[in-house]
Amino acid sequence: MINPDFTRTMSKCFRSSLQEAMGHSFKGMRQEIRSAQNDHHFGDESIVLTVSSHMFKIIVVLDFDLKSAEGQVAKMGNNRGQNDQTEHCRDYLLELTNYFCGEIKRRLLAFERYVGISTPNLLAKSSSIHVADINYDWDTCVSINLDNVDFLYASCYLFVYGELEYTFDEIAENVESGTLELF
Repeated sequence: MINPDFTRTMSKCFRSSLQEAMGHSFKGMRQEIRSAQNDHHFGDESIVLTVSSHMFKIIVVLDFDLKSAEGQVAKMGNNRGQNDQTEHCRDYLLELTNYFCGEIKRRLLAFERYVGISTPNLLAKSSSIHVADINYDWDTCVSINLDNVDFLYASCYLFVYGELEYTFDEIAENVESGTLELF
């Protein structure tokens, strides 16, 4: 049901969408996105969002350490007088995740007409232990390092319900750009 060309396409789509979201959200910070093992022990919270159609479902999980993330978000200087740094940081990361999955959706809309995304959900780290029990068809994980600090892990789990044969070159050619304000 899933061919090697599509897994390479999904990997490229996942990475390019993440790079777009990170570049938009953390301008001016040195970023490194590298392959990683799925590390569900990283951090203390997770954000989960889905991108789905009748042919597939993608679950995106961003694992992060709240204290480290608060420091990175504060460096951006965009707290706009927020009194509660913790809530501001969570809101910022929820918006980042939404932007990231919106990029994935936009790339896939070139070939799959009916693609939707869920709203991001914030979960306690104890919930992520159940990911190992999910029977997915393909996965990938990257770690994101900002200014030499491990910032978060982004994982993608693909469930296939039909034959998927998109290629990244075709997806990339059909992407239109939009903007999203991050708070």
